Amino acid sequence: MKVGILGSGFGLYGYLPAFLGLGMDVSTLQRYKQKIDGRSELSGLLGKVKFFSTEEEILSSCEIIAIARNPSSQTTFIEGLDSTFTHLFLEKPLASSVKEQEKCLERLISLKQNFSIAYLFKYCQWWQKTKDSLNSSKASSIVILWAVPKSVDNWKSLESEGGGIGSYYAVHLIPLIHDLGFDFEIQDFSGDSDLSIVAKNLVGLTLKIRVFRDDNQKFMIYEDLGFSKNIIYEAQTPFGEVGRKGIADSRVPVLMNYILDKLENSYFLAECSVETEILRFRRQLLI
Repeated sequence: MKVGILGSGFGLYGYLPAFLGLGMDVSTLQRYKQKIDGRSELSGLLGKVKFFSTEEEILSSCEIIAIARNPSSQTTFIEGLDSTFTHLFLEKPLASSVKEQEKCLERLISLKQNFSIAYLFKYCQWWQKTKDSLNSSKASSIVILWAVPKSVDNWKSLESEGGGIGSYYAVHLIPLIHDLGFDFEIQDFSGDSDLSIVAKNLVGLTLKIRVFRDDNQKFMIYEDLGFSKNIIYEAQTPFGEVGRKGIADSRVPVLMNYILDKLENSYFLAECSVETEILRFRRQLLI
């Protein structure tokens, strides 16, 4: 299958090695060539990539397109779609504002375009362990603590551009709540520094989530036993420990599982349903 990648950040250090690792033909823009060559973990892949001068050439020659750009650029891309692809891999959030996200989702539905958004936590090993614990535990609840960096020097730190604790980070977790069939409620939202969510189902199982700014706290999931806790997973990030410079991104194996799942199964209605939940969540953040 022929894949086109648009985006020079995660598109290159995430999608590029993931698609190549799955044996696919990968194309991207000529202007990214120097950046690939400048990263030691990617430079060896240079000869396997086909380069085009324009986006139009990529769009006309590829069956699958992966977008790894900021929400504003992604919105512009979706609004300009006049043809469909076998699959469209998109970034989170779908758009910078709730209103734009609604329009983008409507556009994808009207085109009947197969798409998925890179909510990768479902493909991490700890998620199945967490689900098993929720179903078998006698604990009062399962707790997920996610500390994100205090300072991120790009759009991911700006609520106005689709970033921030709520719109960018916490939306990773809403599909997991949806997957469980739980309903959620925002307990506390302190600007862009702290967000607490409680999710429950009809039989009383509870998932407590806190996303906050901290440079030292590890990502942790544990069973709350009252006076003690049973740790299910603990690591520097949800994807494990952060690699050193020149080491392949730890998200690549997870990304490969995600790609295979989305290409092998038809999830169009499910993807639309998840995005509807994301919209509901983002609307609550505005209240």
